[in-house]
Amino acid sequence: MVTLVVAAGALGGERIEIEGDDHRHLFRALRLAVGDRLRVVDGRGVARFGRVETVERRRAEVVLEGPAPAGEPQRRVELAIAAIRPERAAWAVEKATEVGVVAIHWFGSERAPRRYGERQLERFRRVAVSAVSQCARSVVPAVGTLSWEALLELAGSLPSTVLDPAGDRRSPAGAEPRLLIVGPEGGLTSAEAEALDARGADRWGLGPTILRAETAAIVGSALALCG
Repeated sequence: MVTLVVAAGALGGERIEIEGDDHRHLFRALRLAVGDRLRVVDGRGVARFGRVETVERRRAEVVLEGPAPAGEPQRRVELAIAAIRPERAAWAVEKATEVGVVAIHWFGSERAPRRYGERQLERFRRVAVSAVSQCARSVVPAVGTLSWEALLELAGSLPSTVLDPAGDRRSPAGAEPRLLIVGPEGGLTSAEAEALDARGADRWGLGPTILRAETAAIVGSALALCG
């Protein structure tokens, strides 16, 4: 069933109007027609079924029906990744969204000082919305940047795990919300690792091979969500 992401608060009424890119995608590319059903989500966890009532050249109306499955994992995992090249970052956002993370934080580190501008972040957010539509979730992950100091603060407020090739190969225990931290491909510096240790972060290895940052992020997130 097709999933459509709408603005937060749009599911409070009895019908929604569809225009623009969503209209082109649903009624030209996917060729939905009057009477077809779809799933409508607000990006914050609310999901309802809908039925296409009218289709015009540039707009359509969908009547909202009862609740639909949320499609969200039971565990809540946030992902913090040292900034990488934008094309690889977009891939990581897409796949992290598909596996079920609720937030993706990009941070700069000593060995990866890259920063993303707002234009680039908006592109990543569009990728996340598209991935939610594809994988039938109901939550669009928050995508943004964190300073190193803000990352340390977040690590101190949530149970946190640093992906480390030398770390324990067992997944982190417990079902509570967790922050998964992925350093740059050169690794975190000793000072950075010690600062995270001081916030109570543990270290988790993913096996004997050395993975790229975006690969480690997706493998680690999937294991943390399903473990």
